[in-house]
Amino acid sequence: MPAHSSSPKGPQQQCFDRADENQHRFFVAKQFVPRDNGPPVNSYRAFKTVHHFLQYYDKLPKQHRTFMEFIREGRPCLEYYDIEWKLNNNPTDATIAAKEQAVLSKLQILCNEFAPEYPVDESMCRVSSASSILKQKGSLHVVVFQEEHAFHNNHIDMKAFMMAFRDYIKRKESEGGDKGNGVSNSVDWLVYTRNHVMRCLGSTKCNEPNRAFIRAPWHASSMDSPAHEFYITNVPQHLSLVDLDRIEKVPKNREPHRPSLHHASVALNKDLISVFESGASLSESSLTRSVVDAALRIFRETKAKAAAVSIDDEGEELDDKDEDEDVFNVAEDVSSSALSISLALSLCKDKNSGYGDQPEDQHEVQREDCVTSMASQFKANSVSCSSAGMLVALERTKPGWCDLCNQSHDRNGAYLSIGPPGKVSLGCHRNIDGKLVELGVLSYSERIAMRDALITPGSNKGFECHKPLNTKYLKYDIFGSSLVIRSPPGTGKTQFMKTFVQKNPQYIYVAVSCRRTLAQHLCKELKFINYMDAPPGKISGTRIVVQAESMWRLDLDYYRRNQDKVVLIFDEFASLVEQFNSKTMGHRKGLIITMLEQFLRLSRRVITLDANLTNAHTAILKEYRNDLHITNNTYEAHAGDVFEFHASEKHLQDCVVNALRQGKRL
Repeated sequence: MPAHSSSPKGPQQQCFDRADENQHRFFVAKQFVPRDNGPPVNSYRAFKTVHHFLQYYDKLPKQHRTFMEFIREGRPCLEYYDIEWKLNNNPTDATIAAKEQAVLSKLQILCNEFAPEYPVDESMCRVSSASSILKQKGSLHVVVFQEEHAFHNNHIDMKAFMMAFRDYIKRKESEGGDKGNGVSNSVDWLVYTRNHVMRCLGSTKCNEPNRAFIRAPWHASSMDSPAHEFYITNVPQHLSLVDLDRIEKVPKNREPHRPSLHHASVALNKDLISVFESGASLSESSLTRSVVDAALRIFRETKAKAAAVSIDDEGEELDDKDEDEDVFNVAEDVSSSALSISLALSLCKDKNSGYGDQPEDQHEVQREDCVTSMASQFKANSVSCSSAGMLVALERTKPGWCDLCNQSHDRNGAYLSIGPPGKVSLGCHRNIDGKLVELGVLSYSERIAMRDALITPGSNKGFECHKPLNTKYLKYDIFGSSLVIRSPPGTGKTQFMKTFVQKNPQYIYVAVSCRRTLAQHLCKELKFINYMDAPPGKISGTRIVVQAESMWRLDLDYYRRNQDKVVLIFDEFASLVEQFNSKTMGHRKGLIITMLEQFLRLSRRVITLDANLTNAHTAILKEYRNDLHITNNTYEAHAGDVFEFHASEKHLQDCVVNALRQGKRL
């Protein structure tokens, strides 16, 4: 769909919605010139995989290959670099090739000095070149096709890594007297942003039809590698996803080569997460803290984006190389209302603020200072939780004007609202009409953590269902495409599951359970394979039982090929949700949550059984399933029963005999 559509939803979001509905996971943006011959704009498309895209792309005439890979936020990506530099006058092809080799070699050395635990070998690099004699510009794209690691998220984990890497390079160049002419000024450090685009192999810009990105002819690995290895979001399923919380493990007897990325993450948030008042639920729950951290991250990114747009609007020159792409993307990502509000709050606009008039030049100096330190404008003051979500009170550290209530603020008033389904919005308590400005949405992992944090004892009251029951034992007469069954212990949930499997042998089953006893029953009686008994590596089969921590081992390609037959079974789902948020997940948490999302999408049916389900638990499933049939069995097992305890088996026998002699019914 063209980027200038008047649809209520933007073209990006429409593309995302269609992709999620059809389980497409590879995104591209096609650049084209509109009919009025205005500046080039983008339309967005999604393909099931990169291979489906390449089948389509390879059939296109070269003049129509104006495609860019679209790096969607929240998705894994490979390490990549966009490098440009000026060429000297009249360079030969050999001179350009030699310069490109020197740039790649220097980058590789710096990468391995900076992060020796993630070595970059030249054979891993997939290098494409668009160096142009006419434009007098050298240009390389480098994708590191790792065999073991990828980044969990482009604009969070990758960005933090690259910002730390940039600082490391600048220090090295400053110490070596190479400041201003080194790698730090050649690498584009702005590409690690939300929903960014990178030119595809073989692609051109509309206004530069003769300047295509081609395989670097001097680089053997790039010439011999298949085309799909040149794409940043084509992350093999077996790779471990790098998260900020787990990156550096430096021995105490060795000086670290770079700052810990865990500390880099803390530095990004330290001004926003300043002081939380005692008694707030945040101090009691690491889950709550993780959700609040995520909301503050979205808040910070919105303010930074708004500030960037403001500076550009006032005439600061944009980078020449991506002007036609970046201007459009910024306009696409930032709504005018969100821009207005975030500017008002982050830049401390003095519109009739009552804090005194300032000369115009002095105001500009103060404004520029605010832009550079906008993360310090607010700090989280307290957190309150309810079944509806969370409110994070924001305390001003500087006075300013608020467009939400059209008043000046000294300290308090603003807050972040975090509510289902993970929407983060900005509000002000002084605003009479309660207007909120949506800033972003939590990731699926963060939404699971939010709902888990909001679950409190007694929250199962008012459980919403399609079919209420009150029966001592479940019967196999509950039908629906996907089933959610809430039923007390001892009412036959395990037997229901066994009956379902026995009556439907045509399906491929993946059971996720916390219970060893259930796994043993399934293996013994229904010929399931326990993941612990499977050979090392990827797991596949028609009947598999795994624990939550081991979902990453499932062979996703196998189950995708057979998705019309896959039935996903969750046993004790409430406990599984706790596991998804526990530290036992380790560094694979992101990969496991991604596997959870993929299986919820691809499975033909989903069966969920638990005695402690709440509406928050079912909401996690509803995000990816619209075919749920929810049953609630309210039977109170053993209500009113009297239990007797006996010292020994003989004592029990004597009591039974005496009771029978007295004519009592047992």
